[in-house]
Amino acid sequence: MRYALLFDYPTYFCILLWRFLREGPTNTWTILTADVSADSVLTRGPYSKVEFIYTYNFEGKRRSGSYELLFVSEDAARECAQFFVKGSHVRVRVKPQSPDESVIRRADLPPY
Repeated sequence: MRYALLFDYPTYFCILLWRFLREGPTNTWTILTADVSADSVLTRGPYSKVEFIYTYNFEGKRRSGSYELLFVSEDAARECAQFFVKGSHVRVRVKPQSPDESVIRRADLPPY
């Protein structure tokens, strides 16, 4: 078990680094309100993951995306999952030149 944790922390760090690099250029993207389309899913493992799917309208077309939040604590993940239920809303940033590309920035999420 200890070796699995040593492997998973670098993986966790890489995911966070990728998210940071991806969110960086989104400052100028269009900000919209999206609807959470289904209750969030909690996945347990060496770290816990909360994932939800959202939909938004851009230029008259309905589009969708997904977002993952990673937690070391399963309790924190469970608490977070309660905020992202079907019908709730989140802020998304949409790339105007490629409106199927959207990002939810961690800073745009409500505090949980």
